[in-house]
Formats: sequence, structure tokens, C-alpha cells
Amino acid sequence: MSIEATATGAGYWMIASDGGVFTYGDARFHGSTGGIALVDPIVSMTSLDDRSGYWLVSRDGGVFAFGAAGFYGSAAGRGLPAVVDIVATSTGRGYWLVDEQGGIHRFGDAHELATTTPPPGKVAGAAARGNGLNLVWDSGVVDRVHRQRVNRTALATMRTTVDIAVSSGGTSIAATGPNYRRIGPSIGGGGAADVAQFAADAQVKVGVVSFYATFKHDPDLPTAWLDDIHDMGALPMITWEPWDPDGDLRTQPEYQLRDIIEGRHDEVIDRWARQAAGYGKPIMMRFAHEMNGDWYPWSELVNDNRPGDFVAAWRYVHAAFERAGAHNVVWVWNPNVETPWSIPMAQLYPGADVVDYAAIDGYNAGSALPWGGWRSASSIIGNIGLPELRAAAPGVPVIIGETSSTESGGSKSQWISEMFEWLERDHADISMVIWFDESKETSWNVGSSDASRWAFATFGADQWCGCRR
Repeated sequence: MSIEATATGAGYWMIASDGGVFTYGDARFHGSTGGIALVDPIVSMTSLDDRSGYWLVSRDGGVFAFGAAGFYGSAAGRGLPAVVDIVATSTGRGYWLVDEQGGIHRFGDAHELATTTPPPGKVAGAAARGNGLNLVWDSGVVDRVHRQRVNRTALATMRTTVDIAVSSGGTSIAATGPNYRRIGPSIGGGGAADVAQFAADAQVKVGVVSFYATFKHDPDLPTAWLDDIHDMGALPMITWEPWDPDGDLRTQPEYQLRDIIEGRHDEVIDRWARQAAGYGKPIMMRFAHEMNGDWYPWSELVNDNRPGDFVAAWRYVHAAFERAGAHNVVWVWNPNVETPWSIPMAQLYPGADVVDYAAIDGYNAGSALPWGGWRSASSIIGNIGLPELRAAAPGVPVIIGETSSTESGGSKSQWISEMFEWLERDHADISMVIWFDESKETSWNVGSSDASRWAFATFGADQWCGCRR
């Protein structure tokens, strides 16, 4: 038995497996297959918006048209996997048949849709969505299938890329290149093994690797690790933290911002600057990230720091690298999405002359942590962070510096798919996404479930960046 609502919502049809049709409310009867000996049972129906006709479809792909609904072909006799649903086009002059393995077969004016990598299980049903379809799998995954993917090689000639050129004049961002968009992990201490795990889980060719270093524990630039990342075909991004990570999160008197400004950390800063210049290859430097919050000692809200100290400290460090000739370093200024107590981003922006990228961090903690409940990426990053970031750093290329979702409180796979769809739809200029791939406060990592892995591979690697392994 199947049921189909009318477009008005004031009625519905019920369809038996023999094709008997029963009408309720404003649904109209136009015929049935109730008296026909069918090879396979009827599994679904779809109708014209004005209720003047409908189609029934059988498991073998046979299509039966009634009323004003036109017949545009069927899949009967093709030997397809079992057909589970039929969806009419918005014009009513065509339809898609969907089989249990995710195959989509078009008739009439139904346009071609991008193929997807199936998640575990079988398709249970389908529905129209925008210019494509939603496929609902029996595993609970909702797969959004759109028009055939655009040619990203052609698109890359129109948009800024993250390919970085280094010359004596400094870093520059190329206008074209083969790597228009990049995805990569933010990792802890596991090094290459963690990158390999992310790549396997996400089924992605890693384009950037973000990792952490501190003033306290990393006196030298980790050049061997930088080489390993470059050998992977990825860009290294160092999150360089001016603190002792083993100390208090907020109060570290020896790591106040004015200690940087007044030269008390020149030894490590100057050594890194010289080593970066000698290294020569591109390095993305994400210095003192999430400075607008109050959870790190470089915030102006804590540790006896004062207004203006952050900008002064940033420019001081940048100047040291310029003096050393480290023109291969790309500077990433990275606030967090704002909180009720955070400092306005504009007050912390060091200036376009010392910033190459503006990045934003934002997480969906769901019910795992007390951070506001289950929220989409467009709600957390789009509504809260990106408008302020773009206003604070006008004209500077924007990337996602850190993001992730928990499994607790909602569908992580849906959260991932909707994030990449939202980026494609509303922020096509964003060319880099860094996923916090650790199981820390909660299971942030892509490999937290089969559904999460599938969604990232399909919507991130396949459809957003074209970088599937």
C-alpha cells in the first residue's frame, strides 16, 4: 500500500499493490490497474499538481498513466534493480524512476542528475527537491541529488583558487589552477597516520593539513613534517599558539600579548622566521586563532591583555617574518563565530597588508555539549560568523578554518551534506574547508559512523571539490 498527497494538502490517494486507487478529500479518481494482471506489484504513484492525472509505477519499472498525465516511457523489461518510486517533474511533462540501488532513470523532460556514491542499504523512497531529488535510504540517510555537476575546471578560471605562488615579492594567490577547492583535516599528534585515516574515511584527496604548534613546546619549525605534507600534494597550515598548552587555559602571565610586543618571545619568533625563509615552500600560518573568544590566553578578554594588544602582537610577529625574508608564509587570520561575550571581529583585524586569508571556526555540538543545541552549518557559520568576518576583512579570501559536527542530537550525515550544499549555493568563493577530525569532547571525526563517511565522500569529495580518491 502507498499513499500520495495532493498538492493542496487537502486530500490524498491510497494505492494498493494491485494498482487499485482510492481517493479521499480533494483527490480525483482517473483510473487504476486494479483489473489488470500485473507482472510485478505497483509500488508508488505521483500526480499532476492540479490533480487532473497521475502515474502508477510497478516494481519492474512499468509506468501506467491516467487522466491528463502523459505517458513518456517506462523501464519495464530493462532488467533494472527493483524500482521503488516515481517523481514527476515540475512541468508535469516527465518523470524520474528511482530504483532501490539509487539508480535514477529519466523520461520526458526530466533532466539528468548527478550520480552519487550509495550509502549502506537500499532506497526506500524519493521526493522532488529544488532542481533535483531527495533519496531516502532505509539506513536513515537522506541523499540530495542535483543537476549534473558543473565543470570545475572551467569554473576555476572564473574564481580565486587556493593555489599559492611564491616569489621574491611575496605570496600571491593564483587566478587559475587545477586545485580550485581543497578539503583537509585539522589533526592532533598522530601525524601522517591521522591524515591517512581522514583520507580513508572521507575518501578525499587531501588538499590541506592543519596542525598545531606552540611557543612553549616547539622551538623549531617542523620542516620534516612540512615536507611530508607537501609530498602528499597538500598545503600545510600551522596553527601557531603563543602559550603553554599544559598551563591554565586563560591565565598565563608569561604569555601575555604584551610579552610578544615587548620582545620577550623574540628568540622563538625570530628562529621560526629564519627557518621559514630558509624552507622556501608555501606555509599557511594560522597565528593565535579564535582570539575573539575568552578561552585562550591571547584573548584581550583574559590574562591582563588590553584592547589593541592582539593587533599589535600580530603585526609584530608578521614584521619579524618579513625582515627574515619569509615571503613564502601565507597569513591566516581566524576568529571564531561570535558568542554573547566575544569581542567584535573588526576590533581584532590586523589589516589587509598583513592578512592573506580570513578564516572562521564554528561547530555543531548538538546535545553532546552545552553550546546551543543542534544547529546547521548555515545557522552557525552563515548566520552568525560569516557576515561579521566579511565586514571586518573586506576583499580578503575566506575559508573555513575549523568545523565539525557531533553525532549526538541529530543526523550528522545530513549536517555534512547540507553544509557542502550551502557552501556551493551561498558562498561559492569559499575554497577551503578544514574538518576538525578528532574524537575529543565528542566524536568530531568523519569516521564516527558509516553514514558520516558516506556523506563526506559524496557531498564533500565528489560534489563540492571534485577531489575524491
